[in-house]
Amino acid sequence: VYFVKKYNATSKAYIKIGEHEITQTEFDYYYNTLTNNYLTQNSSSLLFMGIDTSKPLDEQPCIYDTNLSWADYFMQSTVPLIQNVKALCDDARANNFEYDVTDDYNSYISSIDASIASNGVSEDYYYEQYFGKYATKKRLEPVVKEYLTYQAYYNQLLEDNEATAEDVKAEYEANPEQYDTIDYHLYSIGDNLEDDATDEEIEAACREANCDD
Repeated sequence: VYFVKKYNATSKAYIKIGEHEITQTEFDYYYNTLTNNYLTQNSSSLLFMGIDTSKPLDEQPCIYDTNLSWADYFMQSTVPLIQNVKALCDDARANNFEYDVTDDYNSYISSIDASIASNGVSEDYYYEQYFGKYATKKRLEPVVKEYLTYQAYYNQLLEDNEATAEDVKAEYEANPEQYDTIDYHLYSIGDNLEDDATDEEIEAACREANCDD
């Protein structure tokens, strides 16, 4: 049974996006990467979000939708991520985008190796715990390299399509009401001031109301 599950997870389509057949191993990589990043970025507020990392995520309700568990939420978020990766990589190939991911990949693996060493665990254990049950460095290599290509192409598109000063000026002049904002603070000073109150009396009232600024 184990070998059948392993074969299905690493060789058969788990989901299909366009013409791309995604194995469970690839899906699990993106799911776990997205989940781990989310938990790391929100580590200081997990308690308030109702997430206990010592318990399975599929047993904890999501604050965004109580009909979903946190595992459901992250799973639903994984599909759009893979769609974006596949779409941009397809576009990169169509536009003959060339990028050598060797340095990026080596840096990525080095960071994983450092985490493995600091945690004092084996490579197999680390990959299984952080990227999925059937994940290994070898199986994930093409997945990681595609993801790194996606990031490089995405950054290239941002650079190529960066708005010029003229674009910014034209957009502002066309829609000034969307960009002109005012920051203000409203304080209540009370009604114990006379109409002819002196500047010193007004300042004292302001200090009492904590509106010195």
